[in-house]
Amino acid sequence: DGSAAFEKRSTKVTLADGSEVPVQVLSIGASNVEAFAGLNGPYRLDSNQNGTIDDTDTRNANAIGLSLGKADLALGLFYADSGATTKSGQSLAGTTWTAVTARAEAVEVVGVPMLEMSATEMFVEVNQLEGLPTGLVADRHVIDFKAMAAAKNPLAIRTGPQSTLTLMADGQRGESIRAYGTVSASVGDFLSLRMMVITGADISARLATSTEASAIGVEMRNLDFGLVLAQASAANDSRSWLSVRGQAESVAILGTQSLGVTLSGTNVMFAANVGLGTLANGSANRSTLDWSGSRALSLTAGNSAAAVIDFKGEVLEVGGTMLLKVGDEFRASGSILISKQDRDIQVGGRTVAATGFLIGAADVGASVRGINVTGLDLGMALMRPANAAAGDTRSWLALKAQVDSIALTAEDFGLSANDLTVQATNLGLEINLGFGAEGTSANESVLELGTSGSGDTAVNRAIAVRTGKQTAGVHETVTLDYSGVGPYVAVTADAKIAIGQFVLLQGSFAFARLGNRSASVVDEKSAAQTRMMTVSTLSARDVDIKLGTGIGTDNFVGVSLERGSVGLMLLQDTQGGGSFIGLSATADRAAIDGVSGLTLEGGQLMLELNTGPSTGVLAGRVVDFTKGDLDADGKAGASTPVRLRGNLIADLNFRNSRLEAAGNIALALADPAAPAGTPPIFNASGNFAFRQAGGKVVIAGSGLTAKATVAGQSLG
Repeated sequence: DGSAAFEKRSTKVTLADGSEVPVQVLSIGASNVEAFAGLNGPYRLDSNQNGTIDDTDTRNANAIGLSLGKADLALGLFYADSGATTKSGQSLAGTTWTAVTARAEAVEVVGVPMLEMSATEMFVEVNQLEGLPTGLVADRHVIDFKAMAAAKNPLAIRTGPQSTLTLMADGQRGESIRAYGTVSASVGDFLSLRMMVITGADISARLATSTEASAIGVEMRNLDFGLVLAQASAANDSRSWLSVRGQAESVAILGTQSLGVTLSGTNVMFAANVGLGTLANGSANRSTLDWSGSRALSLTAGNSAAAVIDFKGEVLEVGGTMLLKVGDEFRASGSILISKQDRDIQVGGRTVAATGFLIGAADVGASVRGINVTGLDLGMALMRPANAAAGDTRSWLALKAQVDSIALTAEDFGLSANDLTVQATNLGLEINLGFGAEGTSANESVLELGTSGSGDTAVNRAIAVRTGKQTAGVHETVTLDYSGVGPYVAVTADAKIAIGQFVLLQGSFAFARLGNRSASVVDEKSAAQTRMMTVSTLSARDVDIKLGTGIGTDNFVGVSLERGSVGLMLLQDTQGGGSFIGLSATADRAAIDGVSGLTLEGGQLMLELNTGPSTGVLAGRVVDFTKGDLDADGKAGASTPVRLRGNLIADLNFRNSRLEAAGNIALALADPAAPAGTPPIFNASGNFAFRQAGGKVVIAGSGLTAKATVAGQSLG
């Protein structure tokens, strides 16, 4: 049913720079033909001899090569006429152009073991030239068939007695080879396609390390993309470069389930601009193609825009409206940016080649243990060993999250609506943890992301995670910069907590687990012993507390604490020797309010505590807070600070066992029924101090006054 045509004629063509050039053209065309290139062909035969090759015919199982079904082909070979020049008068002597437009309903690679490749509605376009005189740029002197068609002067190639196919290559793309269609290809369990330019629309794709459930990769649906793969042309140069950009209606990230993470998304973009292959010295090719400015490349798939390639520098990322879940602890949805990372990491004092993901987010909604939050900024690194040996299940998680606001009510905890209300702003979460095991040894290491060394030898291992948000063209980042001293968890918040109408607590709070630290513990004789401790801190600032009834009304009756601060350090001996506590707390005011006839108020209150276990091998010992770097700030000073968001809350400078309290107090007792101006029955005030240290108890007072008034008589 096919037809073909051959023709030689003279014509004029338009070049990409606008030049009109007289040429001789030799054209070959074919329409609705079956074609095969390879060995032992053809592949598609008229096996039933009915005069038509179709799906009822048996295929040739011995054929090895490329089979095309129902193909149309237009090939033009163009030769510049003698004396032909560009519009600026430069000679084009010896220049030849080759142009191909081809389309096929079915394309298939056959007879190659482990390789499966087929395509439907395949379109191929070639626009090349040779013999261009020195000094002229090839990309500006290819034939612009698209411009010729727009000028109502299309260049049609005969494909049969009554049929033609028009060459349509866009000369503004320069020399090009393009192919697109619905393609399915696999090599064993791994997909690998190599072409100069590939575009696609409405594609379903899966790129992964294998077909197994544990494979690492990405799966996308309804994908539009443009891809460029360039390879160095010089002999013995194995470098190549990949640039790709696309967008998919849906995406699923594969291989994160082993880390307890689920990633999926909609309206997702992805981009990559990387160097492949090796240099002459065997090192990896880290260079990339520069598509910035005027080098930007606009790609189409059929009549649809596929992508704009405009990268500069290395790019490998995916982002969009995403859903991220980390077990049952963390859930985030919104604008998220994810990038695949292969990097050397420092864990447990060793350098490990690792692979994983960096995940950044900005201004998204999230849920932490079922608590809904808004305005979340997030930076997360999930890493595991690359090419891990059997039995190596280690992984590492580093995370920073900041939330603008959080609001929860009792229903979040299964309570009645009036039992609990929490309002919080500036909620922060920081985590640096290790999971899994190496053989039979549990993974106790964490990512070392701090700075080691100093001066010219300083090494900063911090990871800057892009959040996907830009301000004035600058990408916002969240920096992961934890030291690797041990597992680290920190939570901070400005909060207002109401429990029914009986408890009101508000202020700034922080909890941090600082990992394992070396601590000096001393006995009553100051004999020191060094122990490894797991250190946690609890800090609070500007805390107001009300306990009683009628909170928030003029009828409040209960206990009030105003403008309190707490700095507490809890240390747990890693060998089971017991727990140690260092505490420093202050408050501007404490009082009993709302009790008729009674005034009890204290001010400038202070409490300090340094205590340890009462039993076991460390009984009677306490921590010497003047030694070591217990707060993990890299400094060993004469005291241990407890901070909240970098601000000093308390300075623990204890060396021995201590229990100390101090402040001033005022007490007045009056007859509620007495007329105004009647002196109280009893009042007292003064300063007090209580201290227990080194086995001694000291009680002190100053400015003490007391007065009793009964039946108009006063004593005191």
